[in-house]
Parts: sequence; C-alpha cells; structure tokens
Amino acid sequence: MGTRLLTGRDLEWADLEQEKLVTLIDEKLARKAWPGEEALGKRLRIEVWSTRNGPIELEPLWTEVVGIVENVRSSGLDRDDAETIYLPYYLYAVSELSLLVRSEADPALLTEEIRESMIGIDPDLAVFNFRVMDDWIAESVSARRFSVTLLSAFGISGLSLALVGIYGVLASSVSVRRRELGVRLALGAAPSEVLRMVMSRGAVLIGAGLALGLVAASLLSRFLSSQLYGIGPTDGLVYSGVAVLTVAVGLGACLPARARRRESIQ
Repeated sequence: MGTRLLTGRDLEWADLEQEKLVTLIDEKLARKAWPGEEALGKRLRIEVWSTRNGPIELEPLWTEVVGIVENVRSSGLDRDDAETIYLPYYLYAVSELSLLVRSEADPALLTEEIRESMIGIDPDLAVFNFRVMDDWIAESVSARRFSVTLLSAFGISGLSLALVGIYGVLASSVSVRRRELGVRLALGAAPSEVLRMVMSRGAVLIGAGLALGLVAASLLSRFLSSQLYGIGPTDGLVYSGVAVLTVAVGLGACLPARARRRESIQ
C-alpha cells in the first residue's frame, strides 16, 4: 500500500513461527494512548474474533507494539479514520478477506490471472468484487466532486456577470464624461493628465470594491470548508487570480478615455 513505517519494524514471518503477538499502530493511536512517551515496546490489549480455543469467540489478547506507521485514510479521502491497529491475520478468525495487488501493469488486465491463482490455492474460494483502486477512490469522492463542480459552475457564472457589470459601469461612466474630458483638453489639460485622472478614479473604485469583495469572500468561504479536500477555504491562487482579472477588466473599461482623448485632439 505504500504506507510509510515511521519507527520500529514491520510484521515478520518469524513472529508467526514463534507465536509472538505483535502489532503495528498509527501515529494517532500512539499519541492518544501514550502521550509524550515512546510507544514502541508498549503492550496493547485488544479483543479479536478467534478460534484458537475451539468455537469462534471474542478473545482478549495482549500484543506488543513493534512499529508505528503514518496515518492513512481508508474510509474515504474526505474524512479522517479512527485510530488504526494492524494485526497479522493469523491472530483472529475472519470469513472474508480483501486481497490488494500492486502491479506496474494495467490492473484491469490482471483480473483473470488473480482469480486463477486464488482458485489454484483453494478451489472452494469465492473470489469476487474486483475493483481498481482508482475507481474506488473516484467513487469515494464522487458526491463531493459533484457538489464542488456545481459550486464552481455557479462561481464562474457569478464572476462572469460581475466582470461584465464592472466593465459596463466603468465604461459608461467614462462615456458620460466625454464632454467634460473635451472641455479639459480644450482648456489646455495635457492628454496624459486626463487619461491618468480617469484611470486613477477607476482604480480607486476597483480597489474599494475588490477589498470589500475579498473580505466578504474570506468570511463566507468558510461555509464551504466541509466541501473541500486538500486545500483551505482561502486559497491564495484563486483569490489572486480573481483580483488580477477584476483589475484588468476594470482598467480596460477606462481605456475609452484614450479614444475620447484622440477624438478631442482630432
């Protein structure tokens, strides 16, 4: 599975041969059971279904912690699992096992080979429910992915409408001031000063609106944290991208002032 062993050792065949009851635990359990202490070598009492005494029953066992591994998410990528204990299968009785096969080849092509190998070991084994890990992961986040895709579509639509509105309002305000700009130029104002005045006014409006929008977005985005995985609700790349796009569209809307300046000169 690629789970990293942090300290200690892995389970070994010698443990089975010597009938040693050993176990691996994850970081979460090590911190919870022995906070501030070394977990290696500690004894852990667990109850497992066992047939060692005849009929299947819950048997309390004292096992020795021989290794600590990193925390993993086995129930789903979008939620944390409880504390995890890793035991050799020989310690307890089970009626169903999951076999995981790691291969450099296409796993979808190994189904029949794995089935034949298992039946070769025991013809009475029922081998079923073959699944590729990528499909398993995709299914575990499918509902969350749909929600995020839907929210992203609404977000892009809202951003597009906002940019159209910003461009329209600023372009209209420049167009309304056409006569004023012409008068300023006629009275001796330099064209560059007129353009700078219009751009400065637009930049102030854009900056004020952008500041309010970013503050509101950072507060409201916390309600989306339950729908996110791997990123926080205040992703810097998204915020900076929206800010740059808004500034570019807003300042672009002020460029008609340059055309008005040319018309006045002509």
